[in-house]
Amino acid sequence: MPIRNALEAAVLICPVLLFVLALGGWIAWRMMQTRRYRDAITEWSSRRGVSLLTPHPGVSFQAQLDGANVRLGHRNRRLRTNGRRREHWTFQLVADVPAPMGDLVVRPHQGALSDLFDSLTQGLRDVQVGDEAFDRTFIVSTAHDDAARAFFTPPRRAAFLEALSSARAIGLEGLSVETGTVQLHGRGFVPVEKLDAAIAILAKLALACAGR
Repeated sequence: MPIRNALEAAVLICPVLLFVLALGGWIAWRMMQTRRYRDAITEWSSRRGVSLLTPHPGVSFQAQLDGANVRLGHRNRRLRTNGRRREHWTFQLVADVPAPMGDLVVRPHQGALSDLFDSLTQGLRDVQVGDEAFDRTFIVSTAHDDAARAFFTPPRRAAFLEALSSARAIGLEGLSVETGTVQLHGRGFVPVEKLDAAIAILAKLALACAGR
């Protein structure tokens, strides 16, 4: 009888112990990942001479890098799914264009349904600039069609296509131009190992937009 009771107790306790061990392992892994990211972004900021405005998670900065004024920010949206609250981090890396851009918005085509959704919810128009490769790749939205066509000279069109190709080559998709800035954005925290390349892409495109 005592043996049977001990076996029954073990059957009840073992799943609890396994759950506690798994939870402890997950917490330790998250802490290790956070520490590694914090160390990496701290080392990067020291190497580039950048002062971080906010610490990880949600690191941010503003600095003059690669000839452009560059800003990084993170946003955390707390979503509730199946009764559980989850954190949803996104990042936005921005370079100011050192010249007036008016109301010009430029984004890559994301597919017919996504483009239609943006058109309906954000009022984006697709202005054709007369370059098949460029028009097939980007949505250009503005209230001044002729000004947009004049703006997109062959060197600028080439710069946009090159920037998008370079961003995708390092695994970043969210390239856009709006409110006088060139932007890269994505899910999660900005990958530190890609930060130098991303800043170089944005700075080069921002200067190309300014005709430099």
